[in-house]
Amino acid sequence: MSKKSSLTILALCSGVASLGLLLAASPAFAKGGSGGGGGGGGGGGGGGAPTAKACSAGSVMAAGSLFSACQGAFSGNDDQNGSGALLDLLKTGTFNNLTDWTFVGKSDSGTGVTASNAGTSGNWSVAQPLTGPFVVSLKAGDFWSAYFFDDIKSVSGGTWNTLGIASNNPALSHMTVYRANVAPTTSNPPTTNPPTTNPPTTSNPPTTNPPTTSNPPTTNPPAPQPPLFDKPIDGTPPGDQPTPPPVSPPTSPKPPTPKPTKVPEPGMIAALSLVGAIALKYRKQQETDAEA
Repeated sequence: MSKKSSLTILALCSGVASLGLLLAASPAFAKGGSGGGGGGGGGGGGGGAPTAKACSAGSVMAAGSLFSACQGAFSGNDDQNGSGALLDLLKTGTFNNLTDWTFVGKSDSGTGVTASNAGTSGNWSVAQPLTGPFVVSLKAGDFWSAYFFDDIKSVSGGTWNTLGIASNNPALSHMTVYRANVAPTTSNPPTTNPPTTNPPTTSNPPTTNPPTTSNPPTTNPPAPQPPLFDKPIDGTPPGDQPTPPPVSPPTSPKPPTPKPTKVPEPGMIAALSLVGAIALKYRKQQETDAEA
């Protein structure tokens, strides 16, 4: 066999061997390609549909104060300009047992609420200040969350973000605001009692006591004096001395009782006058005779 024929046979054998290896590897290659495609499908599964997040992960503020409570997130739409899932939730009393609510407005319908309906955070405001409990609802993507405020006296706006709505943190679709209908508490005015006027008191006239008549002084009897000498003069022992008689207190003499004066009768007076005159004449006659 010539050298040229040998080279031809060797080339043919190499070609057959290469073709066999190629045919043997073709099924495995096709299987491996199919598996790679499946892996690509798995990558699509990693970017699945977004899910709801806890409302507390987000933030809504009013006049610098954070919300008091929240509910959500819920799937679907929250409101259709005064009706829908949000109002149904509020009527259950989920916030402070308040069941009477009034629609204030919605940011995408020009009804009194303003918010940037794009992005994941921004500012919000209302045309009329809110003076009682109210709720701000944020709708983003296919979910919404409601935020409740109850301790703010008056507010006209605040800030918001969508971090508490969906896992993919979508941009804001619209904001809805409701306010609770709460009867204002009126304090009772203080009760003022009229001043009590007491009638003037009439002073009692001074009581004049009659003068007291002083009693005459009481004269006590003199106390008995002890004997001047301890020893008797006659030598009798002291024990044998006679007891002196008790001394009676001096008694004041009674004034004499005047006797009533008898007035003589007129006839008696005339007789006595005549007797006196006769006696006087007789005496003068004796004196005259004596001088003669």
